[in-house]
Amino acid sequence: MTTNRNLKRRIRHRAAKTGESYTATRRQLVTSDEPARAIRVAVAQLPLSPDPSDVRQLRDSGTTVRALMREASRQGAQLVHFPEGAPTSPNKAVMSSTGPQHIGPADRTQANWAHLWQELDEIATWPANCGCGSSSAPWARHQSTSARPTACTSSRAAAGSAAATTNACCPRPRRRSCIRPDVSRWSSPRVASGSVFAVEAAGHAAANFVWVSYAGPAADGHPQAGLVTPEGTWAARCTRHTAELAIADVDTGVGVLARGWRRTARAAKEA
Repeated sequence: MTTNRNLKRRIRHRAAKTGESYTATRRQLVTSDEPARAIRVAVAQLPLSPDPSDVRQLRDSGTTVRALMREASRQGAQLVHFPEGAPTSPNKAVMSSTGPQHIGPADRTQANWAHLWQELDEIATWPANCGCGSSSAPWARHQSTSARPTACTSSRAAAGSAAATTNACCPRPRRRSCIRPDVSRWSSPRVASGSVFAVEAAGHAAANFVWVSYAGPAADGHPQAGLVTPEGTWAARCTRHTAELAIADVDTGVGVLARGWRRTARAAKEA
């Protein structure tokens, strides 16, 4: 308690002198030799199912997701990240109300909602069985709460964690940019995707000094899933275009590499 009070006093004193926010000042004062914390993360890629009316496709997708979660747990992962549309990724030609030749408004009655929700519910209970939390963006999980299905980022914590008792679901992100037919006919806005995003992910990781998890479909023409380090390099990456995992230990320590360099530079200048 005394140590914590002293730290807060130092933070407030420095913040008053520099004009920095409390958070920014604390980040500067926390010592760089604080023990590193790490979490083992698995990033998944799997074939996407284009027909949400096909029970076999939905069942195969659910089976694959659960198998990858089991494998991630076997390799010690505490979290597994799945791509958008993991249970099903509806093809516009399949869902078009005017037929596959001329894409029209989506006929969402073609989707087998009952079986889709059944697979999602089975996936949701899996972390308690394998001890590995999950995160994904399942299409249409919130179909009943919107005029159109909404892609959402849902998460389920492993057994024993605080979130496991609340069945946590993250807020639904909206698509910041998407093509006109998607907005007008198909789905509520959400985050778009593309093959170039793997390159952009590495760039954002390096520019912002953060870890980036990139999950995607297992298909020719799509970049393999993986984890990008704060230096912009791939710590782990899938090697094939099949259902596969990329697993790496992600350092969640608060230290910043530039801090040590700045201290060395200041010490040399003062000397």
